[in-house]
Amino acid sequence: PGRGPRRSRSDLDGAAPGTNSPLYAGPIGISNRVEVRARAYVPGRLPGPVRTEGYLWISTAMRTVSWNLPVVVVDTSGRNVPETGDLRAFLWVFEPRGGRTSLTNPPALAARIVTDRRGSSTLGQPKPNLNVEVRDEQDGDLDVPLLDLPAGSDWVLHAPFNFDPAGFRNPLAYTLSRDAGRYAPRHRFAEVYLNTTSSALSQSRYHGLYNVLERIKRGSDRVDIQRLDPADNTLPAVTGGYIVKVDRLGPGESGFSVGGLTMAHVYPREPVINTPQRAPQRSHLIRAFTDYVNALNRADFADPVRGYAAHLDVPAAVDHHLLNTFFYNVDALRLSTFIHMPRGGKLTWGPLWDFDRALGSTDGRDAQPRGWNAGGGTDFFYYPWWSRLFQDLEFWQRWIDRWQELRDGPLAHTKLFARID
Repeated sequence: PGRGPRRSRSDLDGAAPGTNSPLYAGPIGISNRVEVRARAYVPGRLPGPVRTEGYLWISTAMRTVSWNLPVVVVDTSGRNVPETGDLRAFLWVFEPRGGRTSLTNPPALAARIVTDRRGSSTLGQPKPNLNVEVRDEQDGDLDVPLLDLPAGSDWVLHAPFNFDPAGFRNPLAYTLSRDAGRYAPRHRFAEVYLNTTSSALSQSRYHGLYNVLERIKRGSDRVDIQRLDPADNTLPAVTGGYIVKVDRLGPGESGFSVGGLTMAHVYPREPVINTPQRAPQRSHLIRAFTDYVNALNRADFADPVRGYAAHLDVPAAVDHHLLNTFFYNVDALRLSTFIHMPRGGKLTWGPLWDFDRALGSTDGRDAQPRGWNAGGGTDFFYYPWWSRLFQDLEFWQRWIDRWQELRDGPLAHTKLFARID
């Protein structure tokens, strides 16, 4: 303050301009820089708002290339994408105009992001899966519509690779789930370029066809459960909403275990729900699972009032199991499996997630149509919690009835083939 207007350049770190940032004195040579961030300072007044512009440097050869799919470009200003942590980067999205996509057209979206790699067994593959979180000028979440999908801040660039070279298993599973009336992430196909060099974007930075997916997250257009604030610690507010995941725990996660299954916190996230002021929320969530497992183990577990049905959204459980079984998803029920609980509601299986090892993929275990234990993967009808459910003839009948209903609807041959096409 006191030195007149300022303007800063952010070559790598993307930090907001401060009082020690370079003073604007003339044209800024952007060269290979991705971001230029500016902020006005006037003596005696508060600093002005930060404004960012991104600049995409493309090679001469790329100026004449076109595609029939949308193109997504992630530029990291010469840094490798880490396996964990938030790397500041810039995102451009180009959509077809007149049937073709060109990088010389104005982008449909240009945004600041943070990104990191995602995956477990797929983490080290050369075609990386990426988490992408869109940020505003204050580094908060920024909801944007991506490729005409409903606005959100969290996205996944999913890379079909060795397990799903066809690239359509996840999109097909999610689409059929929505056809059946159960939310699953929406998708778009896109060509993805990941530039981790300090050079102009060239064809060598092409990473291939990706599924651009909604990340599973609480929201009216995603998992539609209530927001849970720190003060929501008494009934009925403390009853929801929650999202957990049955999966391997990530770095720094401790999760919780009930009835032989280990779960990670998704919403609220573990560092949030483990704060002292949210202790009643965490206790309520664990107690909800404990009450469900205890009800399953009761002699009268099939009683509609005292048994498992008092704690479980049965129609959602039937759909979740049936669709996973239909696709022969070898990781079903035990990995990449989400459960949510709306306020005042019951434990609800879903949304579906992660079907790259399904439908006869290169995994191999999912190519045994006359067996149900996935060749050492999920034993669909004898997995913990589920084997007990199938001892209830009423649950079995619900499963059979729903199968017949879906076979006359979205899983009918003609509709199924049309979706695949």
